[in-house]
Amino acid sequence: MKSLKLRPALLLTTALIVSSVAILNIGYYDTHWAEENITVFFIKKEPTLQMKFENMFSTDSDFDPVHELSDNDRHDLIDTADTL
Repeated sequence: MKSLKLRPALLLTTALIVSSVAILNIGYYDTHWAEENITVFFIKKEPTLQMKFENMFSTDSDFDPVHELSDNDRHDLIDTADTL
């Protein structure tokens, strides 16, 4: 009888552990192609709380030279290169 009471708690604990591992290790970014926009999921190099990332290379638009980018965009580009 006691095992029936522990079963929901065990399932809940297992679900919390699996979801927290997934949140820490899986990220995604959106592509911006003319034909279709899709969401790409990937496994991160290191566990982080950030889930959504920007991939400046997942578009079919023209690129600005790196030296013409704003400081924020340049920083995002460096962060994107580190996560790929």
